[in-house]
Amino acid sequence: MQLLLNILSLSIILLLSILCLILFLRNNESKSLKSFRHFLIYAVLWLLSNYALKVFDNHLIVLFSLKTTFATSALMLYSLFLFSEKFPDEIQFKNKMLGWTALFATGLIMALSYTNFLVSGYSVENYLVLAEYGIIYYLYLAYVLLMFGMILHLFWNQYRISSPLKKQQSKFLFIGVILSMIFISSIDLVMPLLSRSNTSANFGPYGIIFMVIFAFIALTKHHLFETKVIISEFWATFLVIAIFAWLVIHFSIGNLIGFLFIFSVCILFIRAVISEAGKENKLEDANRQLEKDKKELVKLDQMKDEFMMMATHELTTPVTAIRGKLSMAVDENMIHLDAEQKKFFEPVLNAVNRLNHTSRELVDATLINQDKFLINPEVGDLNAFIEDIVVKHKDEATAIGSKLSFVAKHEAKNISFDKKMISEVVSNFIDNALHFTKNGEINVITKLDDDHKYILISVSDTGSGIDKEALVNLFNKFTQTSRFDPLNPSEQQGAGLGLYIAKKIIQLHGGKIWCESEKDKGSTFTFSLPIK
Repeated sequence: MQLLLNILSLSIILLLSILCLILFLRNNESKSLKSFRHFLIYAVLWLLSNYALKVFDNHLIVLFSLKTTFATSALMLYSLFLFSEKFPDEIQFKNKMLGWTALFATGLIMALSYTNFLVSGYSVENYLVLAEYGIIYYLYLAYVLLMFGMILHLFWNQYRISSPLKKQQSKFLFIGVILSMIFISSIDLVMPLLSRSNTSANFGPYGIIFMVIFAFIALTKHHLFETKVIISEFWATFLVIAIFAWLVIHFSIGNLIGFLFIFSVCILFIRAVISEAGKENKLEDANRQLEKDKKELVKLDQMKDEFMMMATHELTTPVTAIRGKLSMAVDENMIHLDAEQKKFFEPVLNAVNRLNHTSRELVDATLINQDKFLINPEVGDLNAFIEDIVVKHKDEATAIGSKLSFVAKHEAKNISFDKKMISEVVSNFIDNALHFTKNGEINVITKLDDDHKYILISVSDTGSGIDKEALVNLFNKFTQTSRFDPLNPSEQQGAGLGLYIAKKIIQLHGGKIWCESEKDKGSTFTFSLPIK
């Protein structure tokens, strides 16, 4: 049994030494990598101190080794604390109070480790060394728990802000370190207190195997610390040395040619790995920058939405007051304007109405961005509702020499829809058709779709039509179609938000919206609403 434990101890020390060698071969100035290297060195010293307890029987050597296990464990915890401050993204959670507390406590424990206050002596039972603790053992226990808590706190803060790739890489290392710390603390510190025996403390060092296993997974599978190149170089070098040794023993021209061929392949392999690692690093850096830029853009977009909402609300109040007064003067003639005065103020009222409409569209667009745009559907007769909207626009159609008609090809008495929102969509379609159809025809039609699941509402005109290129972005924000004449800016009305808002309204109803058009032959705007 003792022989098996000794073999296991040496195996763990060997694995940890190989891990340490791999990280030392990785020529990287990363602060987190340096801290982890120090942690591994102290871990090897700690394991060697524990192993010395099993192989030496000299009183002074055993007592010194026993005290060294406590000193090196303090160094392990402090180096792990420094590592957790800046791993994995080199974003350092530098808290001066935590730093000074960890440094002072570690220095104190190390100084006391070689006194009789922590370990006053030992005894041997069945080849196991049992420590006799001094009066400050509980202080050491408090130190371990304090450091363990601070390390977990820093690990969580670092993991929470890491990129997805770094999270995948660091997750295994975090899990391995935490499992090892829990196992070692339980076996070395908690069990002796509960059982009143120090026997279990001899098995604590084996808990570090968790960290070794998970660290190797992180290094080999997820290329933690970018060790892919180092591992490839290590195995390629090992292969070349082994074959060279074989060549020395079995030298021949054929074997020499074979050796040179394998050596060339190993060089090409390493160069390929280095090239691939470089590409991965560049891709990772680009992804990190994209993630950072994305967060900045989201933040700027939120600031823009907040500004738009604030500015629009500030604009709406005076516009509403001006619009109300002008409407009372022009439409209701409350101050008894003559015909010439009304003619003078009518363009002003129209401009204020357009400004009011644009401000409402800006508010709606901002609410859509913030996912606060809501509808209040109620069941009603859709055909009768749309017919009323058409009737209100007939005088306007007549004034420009166009014919506006409504045809219901299927009844729609039990359709759920938001009257205010659907009125806005239909009115938007009709207004656009009237604006671009002089002396033509505009037909509003309702009918069932082929599957009889949706009612289709379409507004067709014989106007100027829309370019195919413009149709692609027609329902996007701030889009104005090519039907607007760039040589006549006065014709450009609105902010290009009407169709964008209409699309969102129909989507919230569970329907779809689209447009079919041919240049100089007219357009058909259609949306669907579910029957049930």
